[in-house]
Amino acid sequence: NSSWRFLSVLYALVLIVLGTAFPLAEIISPQVQRSFIRHSIPEGSRNSQWECWSHVLLQRKNRTGSFFLRMGAILFGIGSMLYSCLEFGQYFELQESSDACGDVLAVVTPGFRFLFCFVQLYFIFTNFRIRTDRFTSLSRFGLMHMMATNVCIWLSVLVEETKHELQGATMELQLFRPNGFLGSFIDGITNDSAESIAQVATTQSFQSGIFNNELRNSTYADASSCRSRTTVGNVLQQASPFLYPCIVEHSLICAALTYVMWSRLKRPEDDRNGMIASLPHRKRQQYTVDCHGATRGLFIGILMSLMTIISMTLFFVWIYIWHKDYYSLSVFQAYVVETILYTTTLFSVFIACCRIRSLKFDYQEGSKLDDVLLIISQMGVYVFPTFILISAHHTISQNISREEIAGLVSTLLEVFQSTAQTLFLLDATRRRPSKARHIEEKPGREFVTFLLVCNFNLWAIDSMEAWRQQLYPQQLRFYGTWTWTLITHISMPLTIFYRFHSSVCLSEVWKSAYKKKNPADEAV
Repeated sequence: NSSWRFLSVLYALVLIVLGTAFPLAEIISPQVQRSFIRHSIPEGSRNSQWECWSHVLLQRKNRTGSFFLRMGAILFGIGSMLYSCLEFGQYFELQESSDACGDVLAVVTPGFRFLFCFVQLYFIFTNFRIRTDRFTSLSRFGLMHMMATNVCIWLSVLVEETKHELQGATMELQLFRPNGFLGSFIDGITNDSAESIAQVATTQSFQSGIFNNELRNSTYADASSCRSRTTVGNVLQQASPFLYPCIVEHSLICAALTYVMWSRLKRPEDDRNGMIASLPHRKRQQYTVDCHGATRGLFIGILMSLMTIISMTLFFVWIYIWHKDYYSLSVFQAYVVETILYTTTLFSVFIACCRIRSLKFDYQEGSKLDDVLLIISQMGVYVFPTFILISAHHTISQNISREEIAGLVSTLLEVFQSTAQTLFLLDATRRRPSKARHIEEKPGREFVTFLLVCNFNLWAIDSMEAWRQQLYPQQLRFYGTWTWTLITHISMPLTIFYRFHSSVCLSEVWKSAYKKKNPADEAV
């Protein structure tokens, strides 16, 4: 049994390497043509889902993932399927083309990706209580294939989106604009930030010239213009900053869920009798919602939501008014609002931690799956600010502007706040009431509610970060276009997922930390 487990892990590693190497080779070397092998991985994974379905018993003592996490898989899965549909649809406007845009394999990948995503969502929801009755080894390989496919989709879409953004770069001033925005961004801007932007083109030409030459000489030399040739492609280009993180987050959740399913598979003789005996006695679950102790946190959080919406609206209105004062004001107010959110949530974390420590700590509670996802996404929160601080250390001038000061303060607070919040969540998800007054008073619940709403606000801000690249002119100048693009494409989806998953964990704390555990409830 152990040998089959290890073989299935090695099988997944081979698939991940192949699924990453082929898309990278296709854009780096002009000799490599579109390969059908990387398109067959999602199709093989779809077949693996049917195999797993054929050999499972849909009852299990332990759940695989919380309800909120699986709802997140659906939310991001919709974005992932929409991305695939737009990619699929643009082909039919290009199928008469004689170049790479009209290649029939260009429609195979999004088609298989859509089918895989849809069937996987159904699989996760019907098999979230999975228990194999036979063919355990075959089910292991099927689940490992699904996990590897999710990782391959994540990495291949990362490569594709980075390639599209780099090939679309013109090395001119108009490069510094959100995806899909057709006008030159800095017309009429003459302040220091505009001068920083103006130096981007000179810096890029040396730093990334070789890389861009390879892209231009590759099989997809004109692939960057494929999207611009069609109506559907233009919609995809403008929506990709929002839809691309959905693919990453959906793949991360599903890969984690399938891994947990794989780790919980057992041989049929490992307590089959106990399983069969427990089936008739399974009770129907009932859920109740008690909002006691959450009202103040909810309404203060609503005020923060209004402030966030107003700030984002003003940013996108002022940033496109070609005047230096409006540009400076839009960037400054965006950083100020982020600073307010990080400061208030940081203090709320400290107060909530002090209040909730009166509850009993039970190490057996909580979810290892939530812990792993929280720590993995925390890496993205660290990566993005780290590169910002490194560039600021080397490029900061003596006559620093107020926007630069506000940006550095916001970045530092983001690191401190996320670190404190992660430690709080790892502890709070394992707290349970031990006295009757804990259930009555619900210590710290109003701060948990406030953190829940504010993390949703920060999730909205981070989701729009791809359209707010005007906040980082010095980073573009310091790292170069392709390096900074790669940094943002790797770190921002993880940062977005961190805010979403923090909301999931806070919801679990809000729901479970202030009520006695029902013996009939099942562990998550």
